[in-house]
This record gives sequence, structure tokens and C-alpha cells, in this order.
Amino acid sequence: MKKLYTILVSLLMTATTFAQAPEKMSYQAVIRNSSDALVANQAVGMRISILQTTANGTAVYVETQTPTTNINGLVSIEIGNGTPVTGTFAGIDWATGPYFIKTETDPTGSTTYTITGTSQLMSVPYALYAAKSGESAVLQAQITALQAQITALQNANVTPLPNVTIGTQIWSSTNLDVTTYRDGTPIPQVTDPTAWANLTTGAWCYYNNDPANGTIYGKLYNWYAVAGIYDAASLNDPSLRKQLAPQGWHVPSDAEWTTLTTFLGGVSEAGGKMKSTGTSLWLFPNLAATNESGFTGLPGGCRGSGGSFDYVGNDGIWWSSSESSTADAWNRGLNCNWGYAYRDSYNKRNGFSVRCLRD
Repeated sequence: MKKLYTILVSLLMTATTFAQAPEKMSYQAVIRNSSDALVANQAVGMRISILQTTANGTAVYVETQTPTTNINGLVSIEIGNGTPVTGTFAGIDWATGPYFIKTETDPTGSTTYTITGTSQLMSVPYALYAAKSGESAVLQAQITALQAQITALQNANVTPLPNVTIGTQIWSSTNLDVTTYRDGTPIPQVTDPTAWANLTTGAWCYYNNDPANGTIYGKLYNWYAVAGIYDAASLNDPSLRKQLAPQGWHVPSDAEWTTLTTFLGGVSEAGGKMKSTGTSLWLFPNLAATNESGFTGLPGGCRGSGGSFDYVGNDGIWWSSSESSTADAWNRGLNCNWGYAYRDSYNKRNGFSVRCLRD
């Protein structure tokens, strides 16, 4: 049976300086199926129309695009960069609005558009308007105000987490400490080592099953929790899986971890820049630790795939969302005796810390 899909618009446009305004607007949407599962990592077909005067008005510009959703089902496009069907984006006279954006979407990546939505542009895209009208202090003030509105829209659906900007990325600066998936589905706490060793679904624990360690280091999660595998059906069907990270965040992929360590000078230098300083938590000598990145990596240790605990004070290890094999997944680690950040692959039943990356 064919699935139905729904779409949630999260951002309509951006504006930049109007002296040399680019003829484009940014647009983002989250694609979900009829079970409210995200349509992740999949090409979708889109037709975008700019309508004048009313929601059923004349289309002054139409284009098509075939973007790919990310791991969170988010699709990001720039209207004006697609394949034109009618009119030219540069030819729109923004002073003669109001204007509406109509989106038609085919979640299979083709041109059978089964989703339709229309939204009014509540603010004139001033950067584009100014490109035709000339520069003025008033318009500059309007652009500044619009940019503030856009920032507010971008942040409106993002769960607040302590964070730090490192290069082009925004990382949470503390380890994840949640007991439910994003939609509220509970993640079981599993203390028994035998039960932990036999898991193929998500679970969490404190190091040594001691809540005092959770206060310092957050929780340890197996990789099944990272992947959002909460029952037998979701183990075999990725479309049924949950999101572990709070709204607006995701568990970083192996490639996104590499982006971080590359920005910090490569793996040989990144570790020291990522570790918290001193030896109150890290064991001596906590070599090369400067925490100049603000990542504030802590030595939370791990829980082995057999259910035993080890390495608190010695290592901090964080999951990526990327599998390395059927049984294993990639991770990143820091060690008290090293100044580098190591990359390794461990069994998915291990319990490691989790950091989140802003979408």
C-alpha cells in the first residue's frame, strides 16, 4: 500500500546585503511519512511557485528541484537555483506583492507531486527588493530586522542545549543526558550486565550504575539507542526508528566528527584541544589538554559489550551515527595519556557517551 506523506515548513527565506543581492531565497522543510517517521537520506522531487496577490494567484515564477533529505528528514534548497519552468526569479518585482510560496512535493523523488502547501511571504525579501529599488538606510534597517526574525525562526524549534561553535559546526558542550527519544518514547535503563550484553534495542545506564556519575558525565548509551532502535520492528526497518537527539540536533556522523578534528588541526592535535583541563576528573597526566575548542571532553569511561564498566578517568568515548559493519559502529575517543583524538570501531552493544550536533 502506498504511504502518504506530510510536510512541515520550518523556514521560508533568508536575506543578505542588498548592494549585490543574490537572486535566491533559502527554504527548508521536514518530510515525514504517514506513521510520522522521517523520510531520511532520500531524494525528493519539488516544484516551487511564487504566486502574486493571493494563494491562488498568478504564478510569476515556477522552478523544480530534486534535493536529498538529511538524516533528520530535513530538506534545504535555495529558491532561484532550481530548473526554471515559468518566468525568472530575478524578474520578480517584489514591490508589487503580496506574494505566496506554493510547494509541491513528491517524496519518491519523481514529479508526481502528492503534497501541496502554500504560505504567504509575510515580510518582503528586502535584499531582493533593494536590488531593484536602490540602497537606503531604511531598507538596511528592515534587512537587519528581517534577519533577526529569521534567526528567531531557526531557533524556535531547537531544544536548548549548552553549546559551542567550533568552525562551521555547533556542538553540544555537555554529554547527552536524556531518558526518552525525541518523541517521548522511553529508553530503558538496563543495569544487569547479562541483559545489557544481549540487547539489540536501545538502552542507557550510568557508569557503574551510579547516578552520581551521571551528574558528572551524563549517560552511557548503546548504539541501538543512537540509531533509534526501540523494538524488534525498528531493528529491521529503518523507517520506523526514533531520533535520540533533541529537536534541532542530531548525533554526528563519522564524517562530521572528521570535520571537527580536521578543523582543530587533525587527529594528532585535536585531542588536547577537546579535553577538559586538569586532573580532577582526568587521570594524570592528561597530556596536552587545553580545551581551547570549548568542547570540554570528559573521561566518562564506557560499558563494554559484555556489560562490564571500565576506563572512567582514563578515556572519554563518543558514538557516531555511522555503522562500520553489521555489528560495529564508528566512534571518537580521548585519552589521558594522549594529545590526539582517536577514531575506532566498536561493537554496537558498548555503552559510550553521546554528543549532539546542531542541524
